[in-house]
Amino acid sequence: MKKKIIIIGGMPRSGTTFLYHNIQKHPAIYVPYRKELEFFNYYYDKGYDWYLEHFKDMAPDQVGFDIGPKYFLDATVVNRIKTFNPDIKVILGIRDPVEFALSWYAQYSTFNLRMPPFEEFVKSYSLKRLDKVLQVHLQDNLIPRMIEEYRSAFGENLLMFNYSFFKKNPLGILQTIEEFAGVYPYFNEDNFDNVVINAANRKNIKLVSYLLSRERVITALRILFPPGLIRLVRGKFDRAGKRTRGTSISSYPEERIQLANRVFADQRDYVYNLFIDSDIILGSGKPYSVKKDYD
Repeated sequence: MKKKIIIIGGMPRSGTTFLYHNIQKHPAIYVPYRKELEFFNYYYDKGYDWYLEHFKDMAPDQVGFDIGPKYFLDATVVNRIKTFNPDIKVILGIRDPVEFALSWYAQYSTFNLRMPPFEEFVKSYSLKRLDKVLQVHLQDNLIPRMIEEYRSAFGENLLMFNYSFFKKNPLGILQTIEEFAGVYPYFNEDNFDNVVINAANRKNIKLVSYLLSRERVITALRILFPPGLIRLVRGKFDRAGKRTRGTSISSYPEERIQLANRVFADQRDYVYNLFIDSDIILGSGKPYSVKKDYD
């Protein structure tokens, strides 16, 4: 089963919720009942059996996807994934660091009842799950550093796409992912959900978002309800306030925009140069294009 699992390792705010709700429509793809298993960062000590249990209902002809945007924020994750399966395929959506910081702060506030000022958030903040804490230092060259860690570990088994391209052509990314995963062509203009899901500034119930981010709540739901129903309910909640277009950077407070422009200037240059030749590349830097029969 290990060889049939593919990782979508982030970044956060790079369309992972959209991908979760769309790729599960593919008959040859299986996704667990919860979007973020977080095994390789928070639950690694539970062992592979705990992890693989989430894929026990996967059919023999299906490929499983573990979608964990926070995998991008933890340097220990890369080696753990590599140890789990040295030949595993990994997918990363890469977003402009300025836009990422602004969007991540706005979305992070939907499930945290107390938020630090933005200027503190970009320096350091904590992601907590049960008794484990992941300390994230955004301004410490985080994005280039993590990309290079993934590139070094996975080479041509790593697929990266430019989030700016994804916003303009989400179907193209879905078709690229299904080809990279080795499953047959399925997605077309008529069968994918072409809306922005889980937008940073969407309207929702903050308390509900907070509860859904708590491990004990997720575990209780799994005991009480079948996986298919949980996925359905999660989909309806994530689609609350859905739009055909995302949040413009101009909608954020000007002081945050100016600060992010200063703090992430070098990281922004790195991302720009990463995709200077192609919006979809392998870890080796080689452009990746979908075969003609996927067009």
